[in-house]
Amino acid sequence: MKKVLFVCTGNTCRSPMAQMLFNQAAKEKGLENEVTADSAGLAAFGGGKISRGALEALLEMGIDASDYRAKGVSHEIISEADLIVAMTYEHRRVFESMDESESVLDKLYTPNGGISDPYGGDITVYRATRDEISKMLPAVFERLGYTAP
Repeated sequence: MKKVLFVCTGNTCRSPMAQMLFNQAAKEKGLENEVTADSAGLAAFGGGKISRGALEALLEMGIDASDYRAKGVSHEIISEADLIVAMTYEHRRVFESMDESESVLDKLYTPNGGISDPYGGDITVYRATRDEISKMLPAVFERLGYTAP
């Protein structure tokens, strides 16, 4: 099974939304047994809940993320990933500076322009970020070798 890892800062907004949206798209495309997503944060406090805005924005799409718990980036989770999606170029630079392994750098992908951080915004900001993520997903599927959903 191919695995994509979405990475942001705290793993409470962008990356868990991307994980949930990707897995929903994979299921809708009939790929749930071939590809899966996970997420982590570069500065995450393990066990933290998904942000209220992210939870609400996902619920509007029929996705219940109330049981989601944040986790930090680890060598294990990085090594298991076939593709690492860094939400911004700043996140990408952290990977570039902390790991000398070409294999990790070869796995990195950052959406053009990055994905904006909704933290602290109202629900309209979270919806906008959710929609940015949704628009990015076809490129993620393509990088994994699948036709865009």
